[in-house]
Amino acid sequence: MNDNFMEQEAQKAFGNSFVEAKDTNTCVRCGKSVTEHKTTLYAREYEISRLCDECQDHIFVEPDDDCSL
Repeated sequence: MNDNFMEQEAQKAFGNSFVEAKDTNTCVRCGKSVTEHKTTLYAREYEISRLCDECQDHIFVEPDDDCSL
């Protein structure tokens, strides 16, 4: 995805700059500095979304077993 699209979506969702988060290694949602990750999967997702591990845990939750789509 291009940074322009991600910038627009980050502004809508979080009111923060995706490009700034990318340039400063911070989380686009909470603004926390990001220097390491729990796993390589978290690191890969950070490269895509610029969400820190904690925010990823908050946003990407496992569906309940009772949840039927």
